[in-house]
Amino acid sequence: MNSKRIPVAVTCALCAGVVRAQVPSPRTVSFETFGSRLEVAVPALSTATGLKLVCTPQLAQTVIVLHLESAPVAQVLKRIADAAFGTWVARDGGYVLYRDTARIGREQERVRIRGAGHARFFRARRRRRSGLWR
Repeated sequence: MNSKRIPVAVTCALCAGVVRAQVPSPRTVSFETFGSRLEVAVPALSTATGLKLVCTPQLAQTVIVLHLESAPVAQVLKRIADAAFGTWVARDGGYVLYRDTARIGREQERVRIRGAGHARFFRARRRRRSGLWR
């Protein structure tokens, strides 16, 4: 495995949510793939759903695991976008999965803030244990 990229593995069964580009909700799909890159899984899912689905090269190497049994297509696409930190956009009669840089930025900020809180906690704990602070 390439150390620069960490694959995202997600199991999707029945999923919840909505897709930015609205997909007809009564459609369902049964589909299964284990440990496939999005560049392989998305075209196969496109065939299974009958929708034109494409992912951008930025997300092509993301690894995903899918096990779907009569799952609503809109919910499946939402969960895939969530797992890949992406968003589906309607283009040319189909849907393209783009990287959601705004969401990635929000997540990085959340992790940074949380990490700062952890650092303060551990510094205080070290001081208490060393007798510098009571």
